[in-house]
Amino acid sequence: MKEDFAGGRFFEQISRIHRLICMQDLVLKLNPGEMMMLMQVECFLEKHPECPGVKPSELTMDGYISKPAVSKMIGTLEEKGYLFRRASRQDRRVVYVNLTEDGRRNLEAERSYRDRAVRQIEERMGGENMEHLLELTEQFIHCAEEVFRKR
Repeated sequence: MKEDFAGGRFFEQISRIHRLICMQDLVLKLNPGEMMMLMQVECFLEKHPECPGVKPSELTMDGYISKPAVSKMIGTLEEKGYLFRRASRQDRRVVYVNLTEDGRRNLEAERSYRDRAVRQIEERMGGENMEHLLELTEQFIHCAEEVFRKR
């Protein structure tokens, strides 16, 4: 029996977008989670230039990512040479995370690649359609957050 609500179609579209992102990973050096983590480190450091780095606990996105997942991601990015950890001089138990030069270069290169891809998609869709999609997506996210908060 065919579903008579939009849920099935919506989740199929999300699945297709996910497959596109996975295909993109074959071209890029960073997966979306790694890119997001590097962007968070960069954003924090831009907002707080006086800080020696970012504490891993500040990268949990207000609890959306578990501390063990953040720690594992930091370890992976450190192995790849994109992040480094440094202990605080005042308290050796406190660790700060920072971008390496290679991390900055790769983040910028991949951000540039993805920006170009989105611009090409927008050119094909048309600016008005893209703006409408973004408005609807924002409305969807707002509604979904309300529904999931009630659970």
